Amino acid sequence: MKEHRNIQADAENVPVVQGSDPQHLPSVDVREVIPVADDEIHLRDYLDVLVRRKWIVIIVLLVTFFSVALYTFTRTPLFLAKGVLKVSSQGANVTKFENVETNIVKMKEFQQTQVKLLQSEQLAGRVIAKLKLDENPLFNPFLAEEEAAGSIGSQIKGIVRAVKNFIRFQDDQKALQQLSEEAQQQIVYEKVLKSFQESFEVSPVRNSELIEISFESPESQLSARIVNTAMQEFLNMQMDSQMDIAKTAGKFLEKKIIAAQVKLEKSEKDLTEFSRRVGLVSLDPKLNLVMKQLEELNDALAKARTERINREATYQQAISENSMNLPQILNDPLIQELKTQYATLQAEYQDLSITFKPAYPKMQQLAAKMKDIADRIEAEKQRIIDSIKNEYETALKKEEYLTARTEEQKKRAIDLNDKATQYKILLREVDTNKSIYQSLLQRSKEIDATLGADALNIQIVDSARPPIVPSKPRIAR
Repeated sequence: MKEHRNIQADAENVPVVQGSDPQHLPSVDVREVIPVADDEIHLRDYLDVLVRRKWIVIIVLLVTFFSVALYTFTRTPLFLAKGVLKVSSQGANVTKFENVETNIVKMKEFQQTQVKLLQSEQLAGRVIAKLKLDENPLFNPFLAEEEAAGSIGSQIKGIVRAVKNFIRFQDDQKALQQLSEEAQQQIVYEKVLKSFQESFEVSPVRNSELIEISFESPESQLSARIVNTAMQEFLNMQMDSQMDIAKTAGKFLEKKIIAAQVKLEKSEKDLTEFSRRVGLVSLDPKLNLVMKQLEELNDALAKARTERINREATYQQAISENSMNLPQILNDPLIQELKTQYATLQAEYQDLSITFKPAYPKMQQLAAKMKDIADRIEAEKQRIIDSIKNEYETALKKEEYLTARTEEQKKRAIDLNDKATQYKILLREVDTNKSIYQSLLQRSKEIDATLGADALNIQIVDSARPPIVPSKPRIAR
């Protein structure tokens, strides 16, 4: 700019020759003498500013560096422990190919359900109670304030935390002291639960039945112990759930058994009183024959009804989703042989799939064979189910037939002797109630024997080990 002014001044001092034509005189316009100055700001201008204020920049950088370093080295190191669970359902039907997509969706829903159960307050509460985390200052903020450590790092963090939370903490303490003991325990538990859930992570592994569980805390041993306890308590929680189901079924059957026992005792008492009241000791030969036939029909009807009930139960199971669990299907030699062939082909297919794509001729041949065997398995299963259905329908017709015959015979018996008929009815009621009572007892034993057959298959794949290196803060080594 100074050069610009000097040049302009020199231009103004240029002598003018008298008599000369003004049009031919040299120009004194500065804009024609030198180019207009560039108004753009260059990087050099910024550098000049930084150089002039270098001490301010250095001080800001040093303050930032030491602040970050102080925060990093005074921050409590956190240790992340991990464990892996395998959660699957034993009832999965691996040979029902027509519902593959549905089964995949159900498997995803099942896995999400297990993840939610792992994240549930119930499991967290079991772990908190098992490890007494409510007595640990790391989880109980009230204990943490009371037992503040005296180290330099703790003091610095305590000062910062105190400035931020002093008013709130004082209000919490005052409010806590004004509540009942039960309410205080509830508030403490909720804070411990919140602190636990903030550090507890559950992550399903994609395309697998595995679930990863992790926990982060300042204590390496504690992190591993919490993860292992959570996995073990998850197993215990599922077992408790199965036991609750069994207890509910047991209580229901117990009520039914007691009611059947009372009914049986009443029917026996009515029969005895009726025989004593009418003086029924023996029947004439004709009546004996009719009553004998009635008795035989009733026996046959009771057996037919029992057989029909059993056949119906078997048929209902056969048409349910658990049809492959039927002994008739499980123990069928042909199905067992076909399953073995299918497993062999499936293993070969899996081995080749590592190298070849599904469109490869050999892969297509194996897939076709596997489909053929699967169709044969399904056909054999359907044949067995049809056989079970035929047996059920035959038993039902037999029961209906015997029911009709029994009713006819009862009418004949009533016509012969009302007293004898009443006696036999009471006697049959005793036998029927006795049969129901015994059936309920047998059913109770069967429930105890089959308890857990459809339970969840839970396996701890990897137990958590105490981490050596902290996960936070990440300090370059």
